[in-house]
Amino acid sequence: MQLIPAFPARTRSSVFAACLLFFTGLFAAAAPLNDQCSGAFVIPGAGPFPVASLPSLLNGATTTGDPPLPPPDFDPRITHSVWYKFTPAASGLYTISTGYDTDTTPTFRDTSMVMYTTTGGADCANFNIYAFNEDSGTLRAAISTNLIGGTTYYIVVWVGQTEVNTTDLELHVRVTKPSVPSNDTCATPIVIPPSITAPHITPLVDTTLATTTAIAPPPCVTNVGTMPSREVWFQFAPATAGTYIFSTGADTDTRIEDTSIQLYTLTGGNCASPSQVACNDNSFGRSVLSWPLSAGVTYHLAVYDNAMKYVPGETDLQLRVAPATAPTVVTLPPSSITSTGVVLNGTINANGLLSRFWFEWGPTPSLGSTSSVRVLFATAATFHTNITVSGFQPGVTYSYRMVGTNNLGRGEGQLQTFVFSNAPPQITTHGYDVSRAFLLEYSGAASHLYLIQGSTNLIDWLDLGLAEEFSPARFRFRDSDFNRQRFYRVRQP
Repeated sequence: MQLIPAFPARTRSSVFAACLLFFTGLFAAAAPLNDQCSGAFVIPGAGPFPVASLPSLLNGATTTGDPPLPPPDFDPRITHSVWYKFTPAASGLYTISTGYDTDTTPTFRDTSMVMYTTTGGADCANFNIYAFNEDSGTLRAAISTNLIGGTTYYIVVWVGQTEVNTTDLELHVRVTKPSVPSNDTCATPIVIPPSITAPHITPLVDTTLATTTAIAPPPCVTNVGTMPSREVWFQFAPATAGTYIFSTGADTDTRIEDTSIQLYTLTGGNCASPSQVACNDNSFGRSVLSWPLSAGVTYHLAVYDNAMKYVPGETDLQLRVAPATAPTVVTLPPSSITSTGVVLNGTINANGLLSRFWFEWGPTPSLGSTSSVRVLFATAATFHTNITVSGFQPGVTYSYRMVGTNNLGRGEGQLQTFVFSNAPPQITTHGYDVSRAFLLEYSGAASHLYLIQGSTNLIDWLDLGLAEEFSPARFRFRDSDFNRQRFYRVRQP
């Protein structure tokens, strides 16, 4: 335990704040080249599609010269606009997206988009609103509409009002020209190779114009409001019998939010006489189906978007096929180390079969203690799990690992270690930050929990909360209501 007196530091805090303001202005982000209409990035009108624009850094973008916004229901709380110019070579349906089917920075959450045409042959003048969107499924904008070949369209993208990130706003715009996919029907499926010893990933399919010809509605789709539509087809005749996993989940580039998979066999290869074998809906998420298949039997799979209407920017679908294997197990670093317990962490993927898992731990690499055994149902999703163990001595290094088993074998995570240290932390920084909060920083033991307490008389102590480990073995605590304290101390729970 170490006591720190709270003390005023008005002069030091004021000088530091002034310097911060000076340097913030000096190094302000520059406006991107396409900040205004005259510098609009040109998207090739003839493709090949999909085509991606040059990236734009919106950190320093302005709203200078912005055209009129759509009607009142379009949220005016927008900032940082950039411009694009697109003259399609042919008429047809196009989708312009800033969504998760682009390389836009993942932490860039919210965009708004308006498409304009001009009148009188003017360039960057006399704008007319053609189409607009704020949230296409997610907070990012996308527009899907028919365009006229040879007509120039100006596309303006803004940072939306719910965006909280201001330092990493790299924007990419993606333009696609949807067509009916080649595997739109049962008679024209994408064929998966019969000999699969490692995961096989199918080509990406845009399901925007896929038709709904469901020969039998998926019986597993029972959620209110869902309507399986725009299915695409795959065919698989495994060379080896076994359990196989069919996934449209996070291990693929699928962008449809809610999918379902139905597995069929066909009598005489006739699509008009299917026999349903299995079905998976996965509630309101992307489906993953695990099922035992026979060698040499031809199976057909229909994969559905569970929404009646497609969502622009969220129409790409990909199927991953893999044989079931022993569980995949990863041992993760420990967390929340205290004198009374430590949380052991890990991840497990059952790889398609009913599995069991547990933790082994002890004071030597040979371990010795075993946690309770848990069950994971047949799935191909990866789950994070943890367990709290106790009964260890301070200063002793303990090893642990996560273990999983199923009918195809045993998976073991790598060994990790933890040690409970009762050495007192060492204060490195204390004082007031630019927001006038009292800031306490110190070095301690990695992954340990430290409780900060405050007092006005060194007798009565108030729990203020846990410190934050902002880097390995480095901790800090910020007290905004510093006027109520005169002293601080750091304790281990």
